[in-house]
Amino acid sequence: MIGRVPIALTLALLVLVGLAAKLPEAVLPIGTDTGMYATYGRMILDGARPYVDFYDVHPPLTYYYWVLVQALAGTDWSRTCLGNWGTFAPQPCISLLAHAIDLGLSVVAGVLAYAIAQRLGLRPLVGLLAAVFVVWFANVSMISMEGSNPTKLTVVPSTLAVYAFIRSLDRRSSQHTWAIVAGASGILAGLAKQPGLLTLLALFAYALPAALRTPDGRRRILGMTTGVLVVAAATGLFLWRVGSLGGFLDEAWRYNAERFLIGYWQTPAGLTSPATRIDRVATEAAGLLFVCALIGGLALWLGPTRPPQRLLLVWGLFSLAAIAGFREFAQVVPSLALLAGVGIGRLWEQASRDGLGLGRPLAGRLGLVTLLGSIFVLSSSFQAIEVRRAMFERGPRGTPSDPEQIATFLRQVAPPGPIFAWGNAGQIYALSGRQPATRFVIAEFTNTTSPRPNQSRSEVISDLRTRPPSVIVVDPHTDEAGLQLRDFRGLALVLDACYAGVDPGTPVPGWGVFVESTADGRCVPNAIAKLDLGA
Repeated sequence: MIGRVPIALTLALLVLVGLAAKLPEAVLPIGTDTGMYATYGRMILDGARPYVDFYDVHPPLTYYYWVLVQALAGTDWSRTCLGNWGTFAPQPCISLLAHAIDLGLSVVAGVLAYAIAQRLGLRPLVGLLAAVFVVWFANVSMISMEGSNPTKLTVVPSTLAVYAFIRSLDRRSSQHTWAIVAGASGILAGLAKQPGLLTLLALFAYALPAALRTPDGRRRILGMTTGVLVVAAATGLFLWRVGSLGGFLDEAWRYNAERFLIGYWQTPAGLTSPATRIDRVATEAAGLLFVCALIGGLALWLGPTRPPQRLLLVWGLFSLAAIAGFREFAQVVPSLALLAGVGIGRLWEQASRDGLGLGRPLAGRLGLVTLLGSIFVLSSSFQAIEVRRAMFERGPRGTPSDPEQIATFLRQVAPPGPIFAWGNAGQIYALSGRQPATRFVIAEFTNTTSPRPNQSRSEVISDLRTRPPSVIVVDPHTDEAGLQLRDFRGLALVLDACYAGVDPGTPVPGWGVFVESTADGRCVPNAIAKLDLGA
């Protein structure tokens, strides 16, 4: 039983809540990030090595997640499943499977949040609310960001790490084993996205005072450290065996440190973009989560509570650093959901005692439900917009998106061979099934705000010389600072000398599609040779 509700019914509730939240992103066209990760997964299936045959700054867990998805569903994004839903157009089988697994992981995280609440001695209502909040807010469009991405994949291992740590506090459990699981899960979250390590840091920070006082505390720290070292060693050994360890250390760690030092996170590409600010998330997607988590945090800080329950407050504070520094909104959902459950639980108890000052418990409860419901509705505008967008773009009168139309041209009409997409159009590679001509699938690493623009652009030109693309696609983002073609002389020269713009068959405003204008395969190397000579 979960509270007084059968487990099967509770799981069904969580799945339905997750489906309702996930609906827009499940039916809308994929974006550049999903396309990029899917392309990496397909390349690995074809024998590519991460950090060598493609350039990326994320840890490897997401790549191998997409290897699994495409090993099961194939790599053809033009193959659709489930037919016509009546309201929405048929969806790519790969996308449906990825979203189904992603939904399942969020349900697992919700169940773990409930288990944490139970282990901490909180009321069943608190655990149930936390589980529902995890599943809803982890899947709403503004936070989930198409799902199956690095930040989203930190949610389960982070929550499991906290659950295992709490189990390690119980003398009736196998404390050392659970401490090992906590450490291993914590670093696994970091192997999905680097800020996932903040959960591990929170656990060590909470455990340190006890380690200084008691043998049990020292054994707990030792167990967690053992778990960390085992997973780190296994990951390092695997990457070394495939020849990717050096690239992993350079791209996933050194490059990110360089981005931080040059102030990347204060640029429009980092944290100052209106689309990534925390105020938008709070007012347009997750106001109820933030307000109730604040109430719950104050209740744990100022009110009477059991000592282990304060772990939720420590976890929440460390998680907030992920928002403040790295805009990792999905990562903070489990900790804030548990704090929100605590906050609503305390308010509900107060309403049951004195009606929140209204004189009657029933009036207090109704007033509380009305208030919380109003906050939820007023702070869900982005989700409502995405639902309407899904109905419009994927409904009976909807048309394929511009990237989908370009991908159709690349699959059916364009000459064979690798392609190159300049800008942030990683979905072009996935949707078309074409191989990238360079190691850079998006322009994140070649724009002028990146730490190594000259080096990265030089590598792009070197790749184009070795493997000339049959088609070059230029996306509308190239009018943004740092991405203008006129500032990338080598690529502009190759385009002018060797490619001609074509009509992909349907209007795609803002996009450019350029097909190689010669058939001898020497134009690109010759043009680059002239560039090398300074011609």
